[in-house]
Amino acid sequence: LGLSTGRARFSEGDAVFYRVRFGLNTGMFDLGQGIKVGLQFTPQAAGTFGNNGPNTIVDAQLGLHEGYARIAGKFVRVDAGRYELNYGDALVIGNLDWNEIARTFDGVRARISSSPTSAWLDLFANVVDEGRPDFLGAADGDYYFLGGYAALGPAIKQGLDLDAYVLVRAWGDAKNVQAATGAAANAMTTFRRENAAEATLGLRSKARFGLFDYRVEAGMQAGSRPGAAPALSNGALATRTVDSVDVLAYQGDLELGLNLAQDKLRIGLEGLYASGDNPRSRGKNTGWDELFPTAHKWLGLSDAFVQGTIKRTNVASGVLHLTANPFKPVVIQVDGHLFTRPEPSVVNGKDGFAGGEVDVGVVYTLAKGLKVRALYALFMPDSALYADRLPVRTPPGSPDPVHYFETELRYDLLP
Repeated sequence: LGLSTGRARFSEGDAVFYRVRFGLNTGMFDLGQGIKVGLQFTPQAAGTFGNNGPNTIVDAQLGLHEGYARIAGKFVRVDAGRYELNYGDALVIGNLDWNEIARTFDGVRARISSSPTSAWLDLFANVVDEGRPDFLGAADGDYYFLGGYAALGPAIKQGLDLDAYVLVRAWGDAKNVQAATGAAANAMTTFRRENAAEATLGLRSKARFGLFDYRVEAGMQAGSRPGAAPALSNGALATRTVDSVDVLAYQGDLELGLNLAQDKLRIGLEGLYASGDNPRSRGKNTGWDELFPTAHKWLGLSDAFVQGTIKRTNVASGVLHLTANPFKPVVIQVDGHLFTRPEPSVVNGKDGFAGGEVDVGVVYTLAKGLKVRALYALFMPDSALYADRLPVRTPPGSPDPVHYFETELRYDLLP
């Protein structure tokens, strides 16, 4: 059960969100020959208080968060259905658990390992968008997410995280429908979008040595992405075929930590860089795409530092992390961020320093499985990059800072 306020970004107000989730598992049935089967079923009710309409007689919808069948042998297990994917520090693939609905995928996945504590390899293939116009109405091209993620650390040393992954996004050739503008604003027109496929190759490592710890992750993207929708002129398309765009992008994230006072205090320093789409790249998209992360934890809790619909692109950032555990039930974390845009921003075409953010979070464990959390974020934008994006003072001047506050009450029956 989660309660939070102020979730809508760039709009003043408050809201209360809820989530109730209960998992049912059949356990694994032995079929003989070393083969076992089982089922996982996790229904979920999630939403916003006040969404049942003015008549107050509309029930909240109950959906399926996870539901899959599992078949397992000695070294391989296979799941088919709907499931969460959560790898590493959730920098590229995360379950987005801070969101009241969270993220799941539909598809098939397999884990290959010799034991629960050994190195392992996951292979998966997911349908992100079925692309049937009778379902979605906008396009008829499928969108897939597939790949492999390997945890190699246990084969070298216990306690070492060393991961390697190859992730592929594939878009099928699609017919898109777009509303016209101008004199033919009520008209609809169609265009075809060429298929595309993009690969993300990455490495991640994380470990602790005495008082010191580190975390590093880097990746490169190559291939092609679907091209942008063509311009409309009085209902007519400038072109009826949109070619895919070649991609060459990269990102890196390094954090170093020092643990003091018998692990009751940690000081961390982080630096990250994600390439932006350089306007001088001559038809090649050089902007990093963040894929499916748990983004709330990476670029400030307010989520105010955005560029279009993608957050982790065209950004260089330095972060100071302070984590304290003064006594057992309480954890306090303070983060300070400084942001810059290496390439011209899509907001107003400017680059350079973009602003800073300070985040404060407190988690108090009331009882086993029962926690209360409070978060506060203050984003202070730089006027040169954000004067046309955030609320601006009158008379004209620097844009107003963004305040974000969230509280959560959470009870987990099982860890």
